[in-house]
Amino acid sequence: KEEGQYDEALVPMDVGDDGYYLRDVEITTLLKRLTDKGCIVTVIFDSCHSGGATRGDGAIRGSQDGKPDTRKRPQDSAVTEKREELLKNWREVTQQNKESWQTSIKRDYVFLGACRPHEQAKEKAFEGKDRNGALTYWMIDTLRNVPTALTYQALYDRVKGKIISHCNNQVPMLFGEANRLIFGSKTKTGQYSLNVTKTSSTTVTLGGGKAQGISRGTRFALYSAGEDGALNIIENALKVGDKAPEFNLNNYDGAPRNLQGYLQDGPVVLTFYRGLWCPYCNLQLATYNKHLQEIKNAGANLVAVSGESAEGANVVLNSQMPQEMKESIVKAPDFDVLYDENAQLGRAFGLTFKLPESHEKLMTEMMGVDLEKAVGNDEFIFSDPATYIVGTDGIIKWAFIPNNYRKRAEAETIIEELKKLKG
Repeated sequence: KEEGQYDEALVPMDVGDDGYYLRDVEITTLLKRLTDKGCIVTVIFDSCHSGGATRGDGAIRGSQDGKPDTRKRPQDSAVTEKREELLKNWREVTQQNKESWQTSIKRDYVFLGACRPHEQAKEKAFEGKDRNGALTYWMIDTLRNVPTALTYQALYDRVKGKIISHCNNQVPMLFGEANRLIFGSKTKTGQYSLNVTKTSSTTVTLGGGKAQGISRGTRFALYSAGEDGALNIIENALKVGDKAPEFNLNNYDGAPRNLQGYLQDGPVVLTFYRGLWCPYCNLQLATYNKHLQEIKNAGANLVAVSGESAEGANVVLNSQMPQEMKESIVKAPDFDVLYDENAQLGRAFGLTFKLPESHEKLMTEMMGVDLEKAVGNDEFIFSDPATYIVGTDGIIKWAFIPNNYRKRAEAETIIEELKKLKG
């Protein structure tokens, strides 16, 4: 290292006066060995480098008096016998930034830290629960409450907003392959968006301004972190030219159905809907039922798919949902409605998302719908309300993939596309 640079280190609880620290140069060598072998590495530190030892509100994890430890420690390393290897790897990794190995990460692995080097890593009882480090608490909360296929960038954006809203002077850090899926190897292309950096009961603060072309009156749509029911589904979902996945599902009468069976009679209009608890879904199904004969005249079958079982539909019908909403439900449509248990077909089409917390509370607290019974699981994974036309060759000929749950494919548009397909 450069002259005058201190070693940053992970300190074992039983280090004592003469134990080993795991120093930054050693961590760098261990990580480099892994990445050189092609391993995918994620490093998460809910800690920081200076300040008081007590892990209380506003305190940090570090030395007792905030000063460097100058006591004599073992000079040999448990990582390598060659000091030159430690120095070589350190200089190679930190050649762009000689102050910190974390900020030199450009690829190969992801580093997520609780705060900036000069800040405190707070710990408190968030939301009245057990005491946790801020990063740990909000990271676990995010993983529990957002959809699958979440990137580290999406995780970081939500965690950062939560920490800044609850803790003063603590900003987490993220370096490396931020677009990589959490605990995975695949990456996602980003969407043009701004991050929510802070929230209050009346205000939402975004990480952007004039430099990003924003002016007074600019309008934004708000989405939950990593919400595949919105922007990302458009990227992930199957599209025109893709082969439609085969399926074997039961309709609400318990009769087995499969794609090939439908295609023997002509093209299939395959539409996904969330459930009878959704007023937009009910309006959609009622409209399609009204135009069913026109769809048949165009040579196609109409099939609806939902993760809501027949028993789940009865749970909704017997709930405290407002009567006018119940009256909008088509209780016995003239087309097949298939039960997609655990949204398996929705996943195959790339359409799944986790119901946002706000929707959960609306359904459970305001409408009295037992979502777990209605859906049949406690994950609350649904399919985005997309609509496809699948040709007799099994290839998708037309697709409507909304980026908003209020948007649905118009019946008239479906009919026109079927007529084009029929020639």
